[in-house]
Order: sequence, then C-alpha cells, then structure tokens
Amino acid sequence: MALKRPYSNSDKMAASIVSQFMQSSNDAHRYHLQITGPGSYAQHMAVGEFYDAIKGFADSFAEEYQGFTMKLLKIEPTPAQEIKTKDDIVNHLNNLYINIEKTQEVMPCSALVNTLDEVKSMISSTRYKLVFLS
Repeated sequence: MALKRPYSNSDKMAASIVSQFMQSSNDAHRYHLQITGPGSYAQHMAVGEFYDAIKGFADSFAEEYQGFTMKLLKIEPTPAQEIKTKDDIVNHLNNLYINIEKTQEVMPCSALVNTLDEVKSMISSTRYKLVFLS
C-alpha cells in the first residue's frame, strides 16, 4: 500500500503554480512570436528559452509533488495574460516569482522548495537578459 501524506493545505497551491507555469509558457510563446524592433533578437531568444524551460518545470514539479504526496493534483486552468511589451513580460516574470515564493512557504519538503528555487533562478536569468541585454 502506498504512503499517503496529509499535506492537503499545499495541494491547492501546488496545483495553482503548475497551472501558472503552463499558462506562462503559452503567454510567453505568444509574445515571443510578436517581438520586433531594437533589441528584438535578444528578447526573442530570452523569451524562447523561458517558455521552453517553464513547460518542463511544470511537468517535473507536478510529478515530484504527486510522487511525494501520493496524490494527483487537481490542476485548474489559469487565465491567459496579454503580454505586448518587454515591460509586460518582465512584470509577468516578477509576479510569477512572487507566486513561487508564496508556494514555497507551504511546501511539505525541501526537495519541492529546491525545485521551485530552480524555477526562480531561471526567471532571474530571463529578467537579466530582458532588462540588460535587449
């Protein structure tokens, strides 16, 4: 019999952050395909790296969480965000970073917190590239 862990308080936040990662990939991908003007190549590359990476983190974090708690997450859709400018994508990344920090506060084990730290590191790298290299 599988061990079920009683961490239901974190289930909702874990499902929410996975949904946010999935939607963030779609939102960033739409913006990625519309980038033009000065600095557009650097933006295009930075946003492309981000939307590819965040998809993988959505999957790996969800699997890691479900494997630890032995419960499937109920992942509800996150509304799309309209990202039209570099400022919009940087604000989007800032908000996602804040939501990750809130999620980390309720995670039941350090391995899950560490995985979310990896996402925060990738977001910080993307913000650097968008702000200083494009």
